[in-house]
Amino acid sequence: MIPLLLPEDADYLARALTAEYAAQELPYAALVGIAAVVLNRVEDDRYPDSAAAVLSAWESEPFSLTQNLPDDPLPLLTDACRAAADGADPTDGSLHFEILEPDVVHESPYYSVVIDNVAFW
Repeated sequence: MIPLLLPEDADYLARALTAEYAAQELPYAALVGIAAVVLNRVEDDRYPDSAAAVLSAWESEPFSLTQNLPDDPLPLLTDACRAAADGADPTDGSLHFEILEPDVVHESPYYSVVIDNVAFW
């Protein structure tokens, strides 16, 4: 179950996604999936209990965040975060994701879902 997303967490998550992924032209479903992974981690006892804390605690890629966040998120990223907060999870509950090289076949027994060039597990 996706947790309630506090307004400050929603804003932080949308700005973080804007900072990291706006230039990559990922499809909307992949953006919703990335937001859902963050929220799935919030729901999991092994991770912090807020989206901002999950993003701040991310130890490596895919989020090199918490610095240089834009003042305003892109509306598409805000919508993706809202969709994930409303329960959309195209990742089937995944806790991890990876941006894959475009136009290369990637197969892994670990991937539960691949949306465009984003793998989730």
